[in-house]
This record gives sequence, C-alpha cells and structure tokens, in this order.
Amino acid sequence: MELKFVAGEPAAVLDDALVIGDVHLGIEYELQRKGYNIALQYRKVAERLNGLLKQTKADTVIFLGDLKHDVYGMRDQEERMLNAFFRLLKAKRIIVCKGNHDPYIENCKGIQVAPPEGILYEDTETLLLHGHALPDSKLLKAAKTICFGHEHPLVRMEDGKHAWTEKVWIIGQQKGKKFVIFPHFCDLVGGREFDPEHHLVRFLTKDACRKADAYLLSGLKLGKISRI
Repeated sequence: MELKFVAGEPAAVLDDALVIGDVHLGIEYELQRKGYNIALQYRKVAERLNGLLKQTKADTVIFLGDLKHDVYGMRDQEERMLNAFFRLLKAKRIIVCKGNHDPYIENCKGIQVAPPEGILYEDTETLLLHGHALPDSKLLKAAKTICFGHEHPLVRMEDGKHAWTEKVWIIGQQKGKKFVIFPHFCDLVGGREFDPEHHLVRFLTKDACRKADAYLLSGLKLGKISRI
C-alpha cells in the first residue's frame, strides 16, 4: 500500500489510516506562561482532523510522535486536555507512536501506544515512528518505506526582495528504502531549515539527506536539498 499525501495539508493516508506528525497539543500552556494570550486549540485541531478523516475516508489516526508538548512529564491539566481531545476524534482507532515529547502518554484512555522504535503498520510494509530513537532492526529489515516526524522541516525561499520559510515534505532513499520526513502539523510550534549536516533523525545519513527532495504541502517539488 502506497503512502498518499493530502494536498495542502501536512498529512498522508496509508491504507485506512490518516497519518500526521508533531501536533504538540498543550504548547499553549508554555506560550501562556511567556505572556501570549492564546487559548487551548485542541478542539480546533480535533475539528480539523475530523474534516481530514471525512475527506480521506480513513477510520484510523496515526500520530508520528510528539502528540503532546510537555517533554518533562504530563501534568493533570495536560492529561485532561488530551483525553478530551481523543473523545472528540471521530476515529475507530487512535495510534500514537511515542515521541520524545510524549512521556506518560499511555496514561490516556482509548489509544494504542507504539514504542519509540516504531511499528510496521499492518500489511503495508511501512515503518512508522517519531524519529528520535533508532528503528527496531527487525522491523526496519521488513520495511520498504520509513516515515518519521521529529524534524519540523522548513525550506527558506527567496524572490530577490523577500524571504520566507515553508513547511516541506522531505523524501529520499537510503539503502534501498524510501524515507519520508513529515512536516509538523502544529501551527504554533517552530520549525527549522532542514540541514543535512545537522539533522535530528539519527537513522538517516548526511548523504541520504543531501540527495533527498523537498516538496511543498501543495505537492510542488522544489528539488534536491543539496541545491536549495
């Protein structure tokens, strides 16, 4: 089963599942402590995801890690928010591939938590994980495609007078296997220009990252990372 990208969204479909990365629910608590007047967004995020589930006819949601934001633990307010978020999702199954921001995520109700080393999703030959940990060696051997989050990849663009950054998909090959780095779903969390020399996914080599292609959320191919 081939991974299909949702045009205009940092989301993809794999068989019956909608796959997204780096939602960072609860980042609002940190921003509020810093003085920003930002209300919790979990209801809007759930509404957005439910719209994507309906659009893609998927009945499962897979989060590629960092579903929540607090990297140090999980406070009561964050747990209550997450449980409320899960209740709002119109999905038959919710799978969370545990990321470095997801301590104690297994305390939440109604979800399946996959280990940081990843899961091979059903019969798709696709390995799903966050990317901060190395993939399970047996699963990696069986996989043809590997999907990560973790990087929050951006590409800097210029037109002579202006410069800006765009969220991008990073797609490449390493040792005969296709890899896909997902853009972050959250609009409040920061990203960084994807740098092959200092990337975050430990499994990937610098050479594979240089040769990878960047795509805008619209699907427009920007070209090789080494050239842009």
